[in-house]
Amino acid sequence: MKQFGKDYEAVRRLIDEGKDLRKEGRATLEGIYEHTVSANAKKTVAIYFDEDGRRKKMSYRRFGELTRSIAARLSTLFRGLEEGPIALKMRNSENWPILFYAIAMNGREVLLVDSRLKKENAANLIRQAGARAVLANEVDPY
Repeated sequence: MKQFGKDYEAVRRLIDEGKDLRKEGRATLEGIYEHTVSANAKKTVAIYFDEDGRRKKMSYRRFGELTRSIAARLSTLFRGLEEGPIALKMRNSENWPILFYAIAMNGREVLLVDSRLKKENAANLIRQAGARAVLANEVDPY
């Protein structure tokens, strides 16, 4: 019962913060992202294991730094590309949300592609959607 009360308070806080964002006109993906990262800077956003099997944590502050840094790099790569979505094909990991937001920060639509799809199927869907680029990794190649 005690846990339920704690969960209820967390949900209540989230709803109240959402109301504040709407009042301020910041209930956009960008506004919600910026608010969440700044309000939770010292909290953990991701727990994962590195290549050596060691447990790692990432703070919202580090998440925000990485996202902005990668968004800047992608901006250079996306320069000159026609308008259209950017496909993201990779398994859930600590990098997935960073890349998702980095693409969105460049004003691009994000096309989420199931990482389990075979290359031929993924390529067909990506082509049909008119994606201008594909972000993938060596584990889930495009």
